Amino acid sequence: MLRALMLVLVISTVVGCGPAKIPSGTVSGKVEFKTTPKSPVDLIILGLQSGHASSSSVGDDGAFKVDTPLPVGEYAAYFAPQAPPADIQKEVKAVIDKSIPGKYWSESSSPLRIQIQEGENTATLTVE
Repeated sequence: MLRALMLVLVISTVVGCGPAKIPSGTVSGKVEFKTTPKSPVDLIILGLQSGHASSSSVGDDGAFKVDTPLPVGEYAAYFAPQAPPADIQKEVKAVIDKSIPGKYWSESSSPLRIQIQEGENTATLTVE
Protein backbone atom coordinates (compact mmCIF):
# COMPACT_ATOMS: atom_id res chain seq x y z
CA MET A 1 0.00 0.00 0.00
CA LEU A 2 2.82 2.39 0.91
CA ARG A 3 4.58 1.57 -2.36
CA ALA A 4 1.42 2.30 -4.34
CA LEU A 5 1.03 5.65 -2.57
CA MET A 6 4.67 6.53 -3.26
CA LEU A 7 4.24 5.54 -6.93
CA VAL A 8 1.15 7.77 -7.27
CA LEU A 9 3.04 10.65 -5.64
CA VAL A 10 6.03 10.26 -7.97
CA ILE A 11 3.86 9.96 -11.11
CA SER A 12 1.75 12.98 -10.17
CA THR A 13 4.91 15.01 -9.62
CA VAL A 14 6.49 14.01 -12.95
CA VAL A 15 3.43 14.10 -15.23
CA GLY A 16 3.00 17.46 -16.89
CA CYS A 17 6.50 18.55 -16.02
CA GLY A 18 8.39 19.35 -19.19
CA PRO A 19 11.22 21.71 -19.81
CA ALA A 20 10.36 25.23 -18.77
CA LYS A 21 9.82 27.56 -21.73
CA ILE A 22 12.62 30.11 -21.90
CA PRO A 23 11.33 33.63 -22.65
CA SER A 24 12.64 34.61 -26.08
CA GLY A 25 12.29 37.16 -28.84
CA THR A 26 13.31 38.08 -32.36
CA VAL A 27 14.86 41.33 -33.56
CA SER A 28 14.84 43.40 -36.71
CA GLY A 29 15.84 46.94 -37.45
CA LYS A 30 18.26 49.19 -39.20
CA VAL A 31 21.96 49.95 -39.07
CA GLU A 32 22.69 53.62 -39.67
CA PHE A 33 26.17 53.97 -41.16
CA LYS A 34 28.10 57.27 -41.19
CA THR A 35 29.86 55.97 -44.32
CA THR A 36 28.09 53.45 -46.54
CA PRO A 37 29.93 50.10 -46.50
CA LYS A 38 31.79 49.25 -49.69
CA SER A 39 31.04 45.52 -49.40
CA PRO A 40 28.17 43.39 -48.03
CA VAL A 41 28.32 42.63 -44.30
CA ASP A 42 26.56 40.39 -41.80
CA LEU A 43 25.43 41.55 -38.37
CA ILE A 44 26.25 39.08 -35.61
CA ILE A 45 24.47 39.30 -32.26
CA LEU A 46 25.93 37.45 -29.28
CA GLY A 47 24.22 37.05 -25.90
CA LEU A 48 26.38 38.53 -23.17
CA GLN A 49 24.83 36.30 -20.49
CA SER A 50 23.44 33.36 -22.45
CA GLY A 51 26.12 32.91 -25.12
CA HIS A 52 23.38 32.40 -27.74
CA ALA A 53 24.12 33.96 -31.11
CA SER A 54 22.55 34.57 -34.48
CA SER A 55 23.25 36.60 -37.59
CA SER A 56 21.59 38.48 -40.40
CA SER A 57 22.78 40.00 -43.62
CA VAL A 58 22.59 43.79 -43.66
CA GLY A 59 20.78 45.14 -46.71
CA ASP A 60 21.94 48.05 -48.84
CA ASP A 61 19.49 50.21 -46.88
CA GLY A 62 20.90 49.00 -43.53
CA ALA A 63 17.94 46.74 -42.76
CA PHE A 64 18.47 43.47 -40.87
CA LYS A 65 16.19 40.76 -39.46
CA VAL A 66 16.95 37.89 -37.08
CA ASP A 67 14.06 35.40 -37.21
CA THR A 68 15.66 32.88 -34.87
CA PRO A 69 14.15 33.32 -31.39
CA LEU A 70 16.83 34.18 -28.84
CA PRO A 71 16.59 34.19 -25.03
CA VAL A 72 15.77 37.59 -23.57
CA GLY A 73 18.78 39.60 -22.47
CA GLU A 74 21.51 41.93 -23.64
CA TYR A 75 23.38 41.16 -26.85
CA ALA A 76 26.58 42.57 -28.33
CA ALA A 77 26.26 43.40 -32.02
CA TYR A 78 29.20 43.42 -34.41
CA PHE A 79 29.97 42.87 -38.08
CA ALA A 80 31.54 40.07 -40.11
CA PRO A 81 32.26 39.78 -43.82
CA GLN A 82 29.15 38.43 -45.50
CA ALA A 83 29.16 34.65 -45.68
CA PRO A 84 29.29 33.17 -49.19
CA PRO A 85 26.27 31.21 -50.46
CA ALA A 86 26.12 27.66 -49.11
CA ASP A 87 26.25 26.14 -52.60
CA ILE A 88 29.48 27.87 -53.65
CA GLN A 89 32.09 25.42 -54.93
CA LYS A 90 35.22 27.56 -54.70
CA GLU A 91 37.19 29.15 -51.89
CA VAL A 92 36.25 32.76 -51.15
CA LYS A 93 38.57 35.14 -49.34
CA ALA A 94 36.93 37.13 -46.52
CA VAL A 95 37.73 40.83 -46.60
CA ILE A 96 37.07 43.31 -43.80
CA ASP A 97 35.48 46.48 -45.15
CA LYS A 98 37.74 49.34 -44.03
CA SER A 99 34.88 51.84 -44.38
CA ILE A 100 33.53 50.43 -41.07
CA PRO A 101 35.78 51.30 -38.10
CA GLY A 102 37.74 48.38 -36.64
CA LYS A 103 36.03 48.41 -33.24
CA TYR A 104 32.77 47.23 -34.88
CA TRP A 105 34.30 43.94 -36.08
CA SER A 106 34.59 42.27 -32.64
CA GLU A 107 32.10 41.47 -29.90
CA SER A 108 34.61 42.60 -27.27
CA SER A 109 35.19 46.08 -28.73
CA SER A 110 31.90 46.92 -30.44
CA PRO A 111 29.83 49.47 -28.50
CA LEU A 112 26.64 48.26 -30.24
CA ARG A 113 24.13 46.60 -27.91
CA ILE A 114 20.66 45.14 -28.44
CA GLN A 115 18.25 44.41 -25.60
CA ILE A 116 15.93 41.54 -26.56
CA GLN A 117 12.60 41.29 -24.76
CA GLU A 118 9.89 38.64 -25.26
CA GLY A 119 8.24 38.81 -28.68
CA GLU A 120 9.27 40.98 -31.62
CA ASN A 121 11.89 43.66 -31.05
CA THR A 122 13.11 46.59 -33.16
CA ALA A 123 16.58 48.10 -32.90
CA THR A 124 18.39 50.98 -34.54
CA LEU A 125 22.18 50.73 -34.45
CA THR A 126 24.37 53.73 -35.22
CA VAL A 127 27.87 53.17 -36.62
CA GLU A 128 30.00 56.29 -36.47
